[in-house]
Amino acid sequence: MYNPNEARIIRESSYGYHLIPIQDEMLSHREAELVGEVDANTVNALIRRLRPEAESNQR
Repeated sequence: MYNPNEARIIRESSYGYHLIPIQDEMLSHREAELVGEVDANTVNALIRRLRPEAESNQR
């Protein structure tokens, strides 16, 4: 569903130009937009979300 207020990236491929939601691009690179404060109680959960392989390596 197209949302005109959603930020998008223009990507060129052999099939032409495509508009890709910026959230999809950020998630594919494990980037996140933080809203609010990160403190001692939330930092570990944030790291686990960004680096899920780090949790599996601790086992």
